[in-house]
Amino acid sequence: MSIRVENYEKNFPPFVFHDEKYLKSNTPQYTAPYLLPENIKEPLDVSVGRQLFIDDYLIEKTVNIKTNVHKATLIEKPIIKPEMPYEAGICAPLPDAVLYDPLSKEFKMWYVSVHSVRAAPLNVCVAKSYDGKKWYKPYILGHEFTVTEPCCGKCNNAKKSYAKYQRNILGCVGGCRDRKGRGSGPIIMFPNNEQDKFMLYFGAFGNSSVYSSEDGIDWKRLGGGGKVSTSPWFASYNPFRNKIIFTLRDNIRKFSNNRVFRYKEIDVDKKTTSWGAWCSLTKIGSEGTVAKIKDSPVYWCFSAREDNPGKGKIPGIYTAHMVPYESIMLNLMSIFHGGTDVNKNVDIHLGFSRDGFYYTRNFKTFIPQSKNARYLLPTGGNILFVEDEIYFYFCCKNAKKQTVTNMATLRRDGFVSLCPNDNKVGEIHTKLLTVPYDEQYLFVNVLCGDKSSLSLEIVDKEDKKIKELSTEVTSSGTKVMVKWKDGNKLNLGETFRLRFYLKGKCQLYSFWLSKTESGESMGYVGSGGPSYSSYCDDGLDNKVTHKFTRIQYICKDEKVEKMYIQKLNFNAIKIVSCKDNICFITNENNKNENVTLIGKGEVINTKLIL
Repeated sequence: MSIRVENYEKNFPPFVFHDEKYLKSNTPQYTAPYLLPENIKEPLDVSVGRQLFIDDYLIEKTVNIKTNVHKATLIEKPIIKPEMPYEAGICAPLPDAVLYDPLSKEFKMWYVSVHSVRAAPLNVCVAKSYDGKKWYKPYILGHEFTVTEPCCGKCNNAKKSYAKYQRNILGCVGGCRDRKGRGSGPIIMFPNNEQDKFMLYFGAFGNSSVYSSEDGIDWKRLGGGGKVSTSPWFASYNPFRNKIIFTLRDNIRKFSNNRVFRYKEIDVDKKTTSWGAWCSLTKIGSEGTVAKIKDSPVYWCFSAREDNPGKGKIPGIYTAHMVPYESIMLNLMSIFHGGTDVNKNVDIHLGFSRDGFYYTRNFKTFIPQSKNARYLLPTGGNILFVEDEIYFYFCCKNAKKQTVTNMATLRRDGFVSLCPNDNKVGEIHTKLLTVPYDEQYLFVNVLCGDKSSLSLEIVDKEDKKIKELSTEVTSSGTKVMVKWKDGNKLNLGETFRLRFYLKGKCQLYSFWLSKTESGESMGYVGSGGPSYSSYCDDGLDNKVTHKFTRIQYICKDEKVEKMYIQKLNFNAIKIVSCKDNICFITNENNKNENVTLIGKGEVINTKLIL
């Protein structure tokens, strides 16, 4: 069964999209309204981001073309696992976030741990990385504290001191032991906002609060939200519409697929004090009656019969949240196929959205489980861009039944590719397209094998040629410029169509038009990456103005030590010498400042992180 959405533009985003009849359907899926002929208004603007072939939105017709759906490559070895005494069997973002911070030029992860398997409160910790694969747990000054007794009457923490080991703990979920007002919850980063760069939306024990931070370590409470009566839930940023999106899990016992997700959005510039019940859930009565309360989150994301082919029962959906990717929003979903406790059968699937609410799916497992990685749940934030790959992070159960953090990789734009049938010649004809700037360069993400190539021509709305057939592309790459004999700079006019010709085993992943020869797409790059100064592929240098500075020392014992320099307005800091655990530094005016290091050990390498 496929539901046809009526009055799409008038009712977007919908107030009540799913009614009870729809929820009871055996396959609660719909046709994404932006794919319906009556809602497609040519020419289609392709000025923002790489254009992916995740559906037929851009395609007028194909000749001898097949679609390939690709999986991510799982890295079996955990990148973060329990090692400290306060990480008793759990070391994972739930959901927290994994982000790239262009200010400090670091990958950052917020995750939870516990002092004891029986302990109720969850400690919130931080880990960092310079490449996204090898992570360390830094010492954080001002956040050391000793557990000598239970933190509250409901906790069973052992009466033992952990001060020696608690180097990267920020606080505790639920306020039981939160020295900085910090709890666990989804984190969004706004790189260009100096004061409130990191935003935390925390909900536990039925209450919620909003926090902000300049560095992701020290947090200030901005105000209270509504009541969160569900777990898990996520927050993310939709840059296309400048909205903060909340997705919350709900249980509908009366209907066949009892785990579903709801959706709510707010304006980014909305005052904190007026956010009020930004995550107040619609109440579900004992008989499963849906109470349609104004401004409550609407039903949004479901699993379907296709997620469990041949087994009849529709599985549940465990997590779902949106992440911007180039010209679309990705929906990261965990599908629950059954099982209990640590043996739950949960893998990761994808949805693709062109409007931020409705989405399409191919019902293929994107990150499958393995012997050492089961019960997969995507983290908050997520999707990091590193050179020609994208990184996906998730928590899971390993073979020792510990909750750890793993990752998977994928070729950039590598979700779906188009290639010729039977290694012959295939054609892809786009709909009528447009870009708002006069001069363009055309780029493709393409994989060419032996005796394979790609070429294209450009025509206007009357099918008259604007550009003759291009020079054949025979090389592979995630950013390859298409060239012509009479010059590579294009002036395509108001509207145009592209006609791709693929030969042999050539696979086409995406195309885009750039203002410059360097190929910036002006699209959105998930949660960032080392090559970007923001979450947009805008070509701007990764240079920012710093208000404070830290220095990291790597000692011979390979323990990563962390120290703070007081807040300074230095544009440059030079390390003069280190002796007896005192570091002598100078600023650009040669004014000396002394800083005491943490721990002992000869400094063999220093790296300035801003």
